[in-house]
Amino acid sequence: MTAHAPHEPTLGVLYDLLGVERDASLADAVHASRALRGGFANIVLSAAETEGIPLGPGHAEELHRARRRAAGYRQLGGELCAMRGVTVHKGPSLARHYPEGWLRPSGDLDVVAEDEDTLWQVIGSVARRFPVEDPMLSLLQHGDERHLYVSVGWPAADPQFTPNFRVEVTTFAYGGEPGVVPMRPAQPADQWLADLLAITEERFQREFDPKDLLDLTCALNSPTAPAPGLVAAAAEAYLLAPELLELCELAQRHAALAGGLPRQLAELLWPAAQTESARRADGPGVPHVEDELGARRAAGLPLYGMQLAERLRLGDLRQAVEHHVDADVLLRTPIADFLLVPSELVDPERYEAARGELATLAPWPASTADTD
Repeated sequence: MTAHAPHEPTLGVLYDLLGVERDASLADAVHASRALRGGFANIVLSAAETEGIPLGPGHAEELHRARRRAAGYRQLGGELCAMRGVTVHKGPSLARHYPEGWLRPSGDLDVVAEDEDTLWQVIGSVARRFPVEDPMLSLLQHGDERHLYVSVGWPAADPQFTPNFRVEVTTFAYGGEPGVVPMRPAQPADQWLADLLAITEERFQREFDPKDLLDLTCALNSPTAPAPGLVAAAAEAYLLAPELLELCELAQRHAALAGGLPRQLAELLWPAAQTESARRADGPGVPHVEDELGARRAAGLPLYGMQLAERLRLGDLRQAVEHHVDADVLLRTPIADFLLVPSELVDPERYEAARGELATLAPWPASTADTD
């Protein structure tokens, strides 16, 4: 069996998080982990392997594929971070806090670009290296600033067993929730803090789950972890004290995790969480507006891009250009042209009219960048 440092998670801790008895079989634990997001089964398998438990051929191959996927993201993330104004959230850097030999799987690679020019440079770099497809785009207005979320994916080598790879690039660090928590475009310079806040920010999209608890525990027990006062101050400054306090309290309910959590952190977070919760209660709340694009945009609600042509391009890597037609907006980008819409349901006539308007416009300039 592998020796573990004090408060370092073990396979038994994972069993506890899954609600599985510690004398249960590995197969039972893996089965229970299948119901969770984020490839939790591969965390269990890697922990078992590290502790000397033999894996059957099927589980061993599954873990091998997951390790290969994580290594691909780690390499790509390192290369993208070599570009000016580019950082990567969560995945590869959080994985460094896990016990030696453990795998922290990632479904995608989260990239933050300092501005829109940099975003398209990142997308261009990825698109020149991989057969990207299925682009996703959202536009969010923050005061006078336009921000973008752009995501592209490409098939894995064994798509029948492995999900597509995906890179998500944003011009903002933390999107918040319109009317409740504003967008915070910049992120802390400290990677540890940036990653922890990114985990905490996900509470606006979903409930916390065991992978979040594991991320928190491993990060807080890392040698690079800042002092609790600095962590609490960052959560307060980024308006995330209630969410981080909730995550800490969830972890403290698990006896196997509580010993690895600095109790002082929750104590420091409590007053900031109360203040922030009161601020939100006094605020306007999530705006309720009609599906008119201008009203949604002014309210900070996202506008979604509906691709107007099947084929992607790799055009001149300049900023996207908005083309307004009556009440509609066509967003022309280096990789594709999109109709901005308030939801996934769009009148087919509106879509076809946008395609017709697009046909009257000049082609997007070809890229002059060198290919890899």
